[in-house]
Amino acid sequence: ICNGATSADTASTLWSFNATVVLCGKDGAREIPVTEFYVGPGRTVRKHDEVCTAFKIEKKEYEGFYGHYIKYGKRSAMEIATLGCVVRVKLSADKKKIEDIRLAFGVAGPTPVRCRKAEEAVKGMDISDASIYEKLSETALTEVNPRSSWRASKEFRLQLISELSKRALREAILKTGVLESEVAEIRYKNESDNESKANAELFSRDVYAAEGVYFNDGSAAFPGGENNA
Repeated sequence: ICNGATSADTASTLWSFNATVVLCGKDGAREIPVTEFYVGPGRTVRKHDEVCTAFKIEKKEYEGFYGHYIKYGKRSAMEIATLGCVVRVKLSADKKKIEDIRLAFGVAGPTPVRCRKAEEAVKGMDISDASIYEKLSETALTEVNPRSSWRASKEFRLQLISELSKRALREAILKTGVLESEVAEIRYKNESDNESKANAELFSRDVYAAEGVYFNDGSAAFPGGENNA
C-alpha cells in the first residue's frame, strides 16, 4: 500500500471497505481515506518521514457483508497480480436479493478502482437472476482503464475484469450461506462458442483465490461473520 502499487493484493479490498490510512510522522498522526491516499501509479500522499501504523475500517463497512477476492497470476508463488478483483455482498433479510455490494479492482487503472456504477446496477437484483453477472461485468468495463504492460495487454486485462467480476460475485453470494441451487449459474452469451469455453477453462486453471495467502485449489477468501475482513 505505502509504495502506491495498484497491484497490491490488499489495495482493492481496502477500497471496498472505505478504509482509512493512519500515518505517523514527526508532525504527529493524520488519517486519510484510502481512496485519497493514492495519487497515481507508484505515488501516494505519504511524506518521507511518515510510516503507516494502521488501517481503520468502520463496522458498517463490513457488518453483514461476505466477500471473495480473486488474483490472476502466472504462477502459484510470490507473484505480482496481473489483475485482482474483490466482490463483497450483503443480501436482503430473506437472502434472495442483493441489498448492498462492493466491487473493486487492482491493476485496472493507475490506482485501485472501485466500480460504483456497477454496484448500483445490480443492487436489488435477485440472486437467481443469471443476468446479474453480465450487468455487473459490462458496467464495470465502463469504469476501468487498464494499460498494456509486459505482464499483459490492455485487452487481456479487460477480459479478466469481465470474467473475474462474475466469478467473484457468485462466490461471494455463496459465502452468505445460501444453497448453491438458489444462486444463478454464470452463463455466457454463446454457450456453444468453443473460444468462450476455452477461455473459461484457462481462467479456472490460472486463477488463485486468497485468504491471506494464495492456494492453487482456489479456496475461498473472507470467512463470514463480523471478522470477514
